[in-house]
Amino acid sequence: MARVLNVEKREEFGTSKVKKLRRSGYIPGVIYGHAGENYPVKINIKDFEHFLSEIHGETQLITIKLDGEEKQVFIKEIQRDPLYGKPIHVDFQIAYAGEKIELTVPVILKGEAKGEKLGGLVEQITRELTIYVVPSKSIPHIEVDITDLGIGDSIHVKDLGLDPDIEILEPPDTPIVTVLAPKKGVVEEEAAEEEVGEEAAAEEEEKTE
Repeated sequence: MARVLNVEKREEFGTSKVKKLRRSGYIPGVIYGHAGENYPVKINIKDFEHFLSEIHGETQLITIKLDGEEKQVFIKEIQRDPLYGKPIHVDFQIAYAGEKIELTVPVILKGEAKGEKLGGLVEQITRELTIYVVPSKSIPHIEVDITDLGIGDSIHVKDLGLDPDIEILEPPDTPIVTVLAPKKGVVEEEAAEEEVGEEAAAEEEEKTE
């Protein structure tokens, strides 16, 4: 079920009017559709920030309510204030039933890699991917299980095994995550600590004999 977001028709255009709009507690936005089917809108900033906190950065189908009409959309892009990170503009893309759409979805790692338990470092190289899919087959995120990864192992786009109806636009060899070997200094330090521990244990054993 799509989440619901209320928006209003926007009459404010131009730098000065948009600044005034933001000061009044709203952010500007545009709903994009087919050629000529674009709708300038404004959204209450508090309502929008609350909405974002509920979807946790996932890509979800949204029901926009505008002038009594409902439209099924995805968030296309959010522009943020470079200093404070607050949303200052948002673009929506209308989702037409049965028509494929490009979506950017986050990549989420699941589990603890075997190599991590041996001192390796998990490095996530790709944090989001672009998919091409009909709205009914869209996914909020891509989950990657890293449990079986040892030191030096990697997972690439070609290893994800998604539904065949979901096309990933990045090249198949695009790396998602890898487990790096521990740094040499860390390994030497751990070895030194282990050696000190063994020596201490031997000395304690001699005292008890």
